[in-house]
Amino acid sequence: GTGNDMSGVLGWGRSLNCDPGTIRSLLCSVEESTSVPKCDVWGVNFKNFNSLSRFNTMCNCFSIGVDAEATSMFERHRTSRPTLYRNQSFNKIAYTAVGGYLAFKGTSSLGKRIKRLVVDGVEADVPRNAKALVVQNMPSYADGTEPWTAGRKHTFREAAIDDGMVEVFC
Repeated sequence: GTGNDMSGVLGWGRSLNCDPGTIRSLLCSVEESTSVPKCDVWGVNFKNFNSLSRFNTMCNCFSIGVDAEATSMFERHRTSRPTLYRNQSFNKIAYTAVGGYLAFKGTSSLGKRIKRLVVDGVEADVPRNAKALVVQNMPSYADGTEPWTAGRKHTFREAAIDDGMVEVFC
């Protein structure tokens, strides 16, 4: 993840005002804080078909699939034309356009490509038609969206950054 949701969960705001006074004030408040936020840190072990393995330590989120593809496309375009992306509203519109393009273009399902997903030693099923897989440890994702609470009744505990658990959803 980019950190915007983590920043919001920690109470620092979901976006950064680049005014030097605002940045100075934020840094001073973090430096002078008497409490340190607790945050789970967890590991992800990726293995591919050639038995190559990579371990990453995480404290925010990661995703694979259509949302990660949209992020990658957006970042490549933003890097190639930085003068276009100086306005947060424009960035959100551009990001939405990329996501819309991918939705209409269609993407292959992850469930056909992910052979095994193991979380805390327990194998979990990935639906065959899943377009994305997200693993995170905070209550929001993708600019404040709370995917597991959006119009659904559920019996599980709300996500938190310090509960010793990660959330996995497709």
